[in-house]
Parts: sequence; structure tokens; C-alpha cells
Amino acid sequence: GGYRFYLDSWGVMSHTARAEFAWSPNQDTILAGRYRLYMQGAADHYLARYDSIVDYVTSVKELSPLSSHRLALEAGHDWHFRDDRTLTAVLTLAPIFYFYGDFVPLKQITAFEVSAALVFVP
Repeated sequence: GGYRFYLDSWGVMSHTARAEFAWSPNQDTILAGRYRLYMQGAADHYLARYDSIVDYVTSVKELSPLSSHRLALEAGHDWHFRDDRTLTAVLTLAPIFYFYGDFVPLKQITAFEVSAALVFVP
């Protein structure tokens, strides 16, 4: 697991916490699960609506207060060949849920990430 704190010159403050586990049923296979929580406050100049003239404005949802949850499942396997070459395959599936607490056009986005990798080591 791990934790990260972030603060920048625009006043964006965030916290990231993650937890992960892995299980290897044999020498060449690994199954893993990961969870990531991200929470962020708004930038100093962010407002959901601007009712008066101000120096800086933004309509970027990533500068509003938000949180996200990512849950990933990953499977990897190595195939070894007689001449010491190895082929590794990894598949990751991860739903991600974004929540916007003060962004007028939308309140939530749900995404689904699929990643696949093949690595050949000659």
C-alpha cells in the first residue's frame, strides 16, 4: 500500500491512497488486485459558476473538487523456452469511478480500462 499528499501553487490539494495484493499460484503466474482512492480539493480560482468578472476563470473539471476510485484486477504469466527466451503476457481490467462534487455539467463518470501487454525477452 501507499499514500501520497500533493499541494500546488494553484491551491489544488490532493490525497492518494492505494492498496494492493498479489498471489502467485505457481512460479510463472501472478494474480493481483489493486485499489486506488484519489481525493482532491478545488483550485483557488475554480468556481462552479462565475457571477462576476474575475481575473482567472476555468471550466476544467479536473480543477474542481473530485474523487475517484479505481479497482484493478491483473493476471500475468511467463512462458519460458528452451533457449532461455521468455514471453510474458499481462492483462489488466479496471473500472474507474469519478465523482465531481461541484461541477455543474456532470456529477459522475464511469470508465473501464483494459490493458494488455506482451513482452518477449530474447
